[in-house]
Formats: sequence, C-alpha cells, structure tokens
Amino acid sequence: MEQEKETDFNQDHTFSGVFVLHIWSEDRDKFITLYRGGVTLGFQPLVGMKIVSSTNNFTIHDIAWDIEENTFRAHIVQIEHDALDSFIDIEYLVKEAERIGWKRSKGVFGEIQEAENSEFNEYCFPLREKLTQTIESEDRDERFKKVVLDSLTELGQKLASMDSLQPVTLIIGVVIGAVISAVMQAVIYRLKSSTLK
Repeated sequence: MEQEKETDFNQDHTFSGVFVLHIWSEDRDKFITLYRGGVTLGFQPLVGMKIVSSTNNFTIHDIAWDIEENTFRAHIVQIEHDALDSFIDIEYLVKEAERIGWKRSKGVFGEIQEAENSEFNEYCFPLREKLTQTIESEDRDERFKKVVLDSLTELGQKLASMDSLQPVTLIIGVVIGAVISAVMQAVIYRLKSSTLK
C-alpha cells in the first residue's frame, strides 16, 4: 500500500503554492506586498525564473518550501523604473499587477508603507545589487573598448592617408598600437578583478 502511494506521488509532478510580490519605490523607502495564491505549476519553480505577463515580467527572487503544507512560497521583487520617456511608479505597478490578478496582502502590508526594516530591505535587494554592478561594469568595459578602438581606427586612417610611408613611421605606428593594446588589456583586467571583489 505504501509503495502504491509513493508511485502516485511521483506521477503527480505538480507544485502548488503562492507568489508574493514586493513592489518598491525607486529610492527603496516605500513598498507594498501583493500575492497570487492557489498557483499550481507542472514544474518546480526556481530562483531567477521569469514569469511573463502581457504587460510585465517578474523574476523570482527567493523560494521557500512549507514542509507541512507541501506548498512553495515564491518571492518576487519589483522596483519603480524609467521606461523609454516615462517613469513607471509604484502606483502604476500596483494597478497593473491587480489588473492581471494579483491581490493586496491583508493588513498594513496591503498598502504602500514606509520601509523601516533594514533586514527586509537587504533581503529584497542583494541579487539586484549584484546584477546592477555587473551591468554597470560591462557597460563601462564596452565604452572603454569603443574609445580605444575609435582611437586606433583614427590612427590607422591617418597612417593610411600619408603619401609615402617611411619605415620609421611604420615602426612607430606598430609600437604605439601595441602599447595602446597592452594598456587596454591591463585596464580591462583591473576593472574586472575589482568588480569581482
């Protein structure tokens, strides 16, 4: 009998639970909590998984499993942000979430409130901080590469436009190019190692 129950459990392959959405103001001094209960998935939800709706994308920030209820609780963090030529504020994000089926939490968490608990703030943002730092670092690297490549292209065009290229001028151009390339590699290595610390 016990073996039969175990077989039935393994064939079910569904995971039930609740999605909890924490929407924050841009400066992280206000937030509101919404939820979407009674969710059943045909697969196990994972941290980092994106949930896509017609107007918004949500990324799972953290997951807890309630061993007594056999349900998951997936936490999602969303923050006000700029989008093209407008600012998507907390009120708009709440309205859009409610429009697609999210419900406000009961009590004070169902209203926009001041964020006084620094532990909760730290819980909601460590992943976002790391992601933002990585994006900024990659952007800085790309801008630096573009400046150096533009300089090398300009130098190459000037050398190519010279009527008679003297051997000494050619050697000087090659040496300058090699030095610029070495400096660029050293700076990129230093930037990457400093962002990993």
